[in-house]
Amino acid sequence: MKPWPASSARQGFRSSLYLLGLTYQGFGLLMLAFALLALGWKEDAKGFLLGAVLGMGLGKALQGVGHAEAQPPRAEVFATVA
Repeated sequence: MKPWPASSARQGFRSSLYLLGLTYQGFGLLMLAFALLALGWKEDAKGFLLGAVLGMGLGKALQGVGHAEAQPPRAEVFATVA
């Protein structure tokens, strides 16, 4: 049985951050939809707009961190494959 490469734990963490970023972006889009709905009803939509900006901004930032370039494989990874 081959041992897992040392970078596999970091890959799982990055994919979790990427999914969390997608979730925040989804909430940001939902807040944007509520803001547009509130503006259509001539209501105050500042909170919804702030939520949309924060959700989409934080989501994009987390997606960028989660989608960062992987580290080059180390020598011991090549030794286990060979």
